[in-house]
Amino acid sequence: METNSAKYKYRYSMHESQYAYWLNCHRLVRLAEDNLKNIIADRDDFQAEMSNWDYYEDPVPDNYFHHKKEDLFDLDWLMLNSFYISLSSYFESFLKEIAEKTQSYLNSKINVKDINGHSDIDKFRKYLFLVGNLKSADSNNDFWGNIRKFKDIRNRLVHHNGSIIEDKSKPINQQNKYSFLIENNVEVCENTGQIRIKNLELINKYINLTYLIIDHLIKDIDDQ
Repeated sequence: METNSAKYKYRYSMHESQYAYWLNCHRLVRLAEDNLKNIIADRDDFQAEMSNWDYYEDPVPDNYFHHKKEDLFDLDWLMLNSFYISLSSYFESFLKEIAEKTQSYLNSKINVKDINGHSDIDKFRKYLFLVGNLKSADSNNDFWGNIRKFKDIRNRLVHHNGSIIEDKSKPINQQNKYSFLIENNVEVCENTGQIRIKNLELINKYINLTYLIIDHLIKDIDDQ
């Protein structure tokens, strides 16, 4: 009876975490959408201000419009790059949570931190596969290879000033991450290789992929 009770609590806790993850991602997307609308509205106001300004009657300081334009036209990708980094960290945190819950439920002598991987996500995946016996955590499932592509973009943003340039001898369109970004409607600066996320396409695809992975993991837990 105690075993059944522990199993129920384990499963229920996983579903609670899954729902919290879904809800928080939904809220973050809504927040990003609202902020983008505000940025677009501010740009429209700025363009109207430029069009209607009487330079003879009311001269403006040097570079006033230039600096204001730079600020407004960088806000979208600065914000969405940050959102993307946060979402990537959140998914990593979620996997750590369910790996640690699995360790606690199984009362395993193998600790999550005892497992090595090429990233924290890979480490938690390995724990869920090797110790938790969740078949969907097998690296042979295509979605783990796909999540690594998204993780690589996060790493470029965090550790390389947002640039995808790895080989300076190659043009920008031959850099490793270029095709993936273009396919996901992400702008890449031709000179610096800087990633500039200006819409929600990449973010929504990333979230949907994490939903898919989580759904499979939770189903495996329910089926045990």
